[in-house]
Amino acid sequence: MADTFLCPNGHASEWADFCSQCGAAIAVAASAGTPSAGAAPADAVPLDAALTDAAPADAAPNAPAAVTNTGTCPVCQAPCEVTDLFCEACGADLTDTDVARSAAAPATTAAAAGATPAGLSLVVSADRDYFDRYVDGGQLVFPDPPPSTVNVPVMKPELLIGRRSESRGIFPDIDGQALTQDPAVSHKHALLALDATGSWTVTDQGSTNGSRIDDATEILIPGRAYALPPGAELHVGAWTTISIVDDAQEGAP
Repeated sequence: MADTFLCPNGHASEWADFCSQCGAAIAVAASAGTPSAGAAPADAVPLDAALTDAAPADAAPNAPAAVTNTGTCPVCQAPCEVTDLFCEACGADLTDTDVARSAAAPATTAAAAGATPAGLSLVVSADRDYFDRYVDGGQLVFPDPPPSTVNVPVMKPELLIGRRSESRGIFPDIDGQALTQDPAVSHKHALLALDATGSWTVTDQGSTNGSRIDDATEILIPGRAYALPPGAELHVGAWTTISIVDDAQEGAP
């Protein structure tokens, strides 16, 4: 009998990290063939309902198999079965045509044109105010003392924000776990990209706990590029905050 895993929504999942029926992040089974309800999450730590609004809606548990995708996730590009409803790697809803169209749109970033930004840095910090406003802590505890704010030079026009996973071959440019001790940042959480006009955009990659810009109450729709104006703050995970700064302007008197 194949191993099964208990989804937070009560489904029996064939996958250990995301529910094969509804896409929710789940715990790893404690023993073969036995659903588990207490093991640590395989990807990011689920937060309160406000941070999980972007989770895919439940699929009918007995829905017949059908061709629902092209065999590749439109968000993270991971291979998948054509009958899969959700991506096993990132949890994206493979039946969401809006996500598929956005991810399949022709590249308009500076990366496609070979442009390289200069004189920019990412300021990465642990934001206690954000944590207090949006996160019902539960098992999450804000680090004490808080991690120091870090300036990361921008060396290329596309930067992956996430959490390192050697087993999955994921090595993000901005590692939330390493820089801010934030376990709620997904392995592939969001992508920062410089477009052809020299403006930055951010695209959530189907993260477990969502992304926000500044004080927006709504989380970003996965797979859709949003403008990230100079000085704007991008919030990911439970308390990681990132902003883009011009080094020359920051150093000016």
